Amino acid sequence: MYKRVVIAIVASINVGCSSLTDLPDRSVDVKSELNALMQYFEPSVINNYDSKTTNADKKSYRDQVLAARIRAIDLNFNEFIKNISESPLIS
Repeated sequence: MYKRVVIAIVASINVGCSSLTDLPDRSVDVKSELNALMQYFEPSVINNYDSKTTNADKKSYRDQVLAARIRAIDLNFNEFIKNISESPLIS
């Protein structure tokens, strides 16, 4: 009886961990997407914002910059999670 309980626990642990190692492939290359977003991290972003003449244009550009920066953070975080999920727990 004890042996069956141990086998059931080990099997459930392995099933739970299998999702961590079987991550889906990315639809786009992370490095190329991050490179495309780099324009929103340049110091010229401030000048581009200041050059907008209407408040609506400024808000639209600001929203673009924020969305791009959040996307870059998200991409980096997902790569971090992927890397720690693939690394062995014990070396």
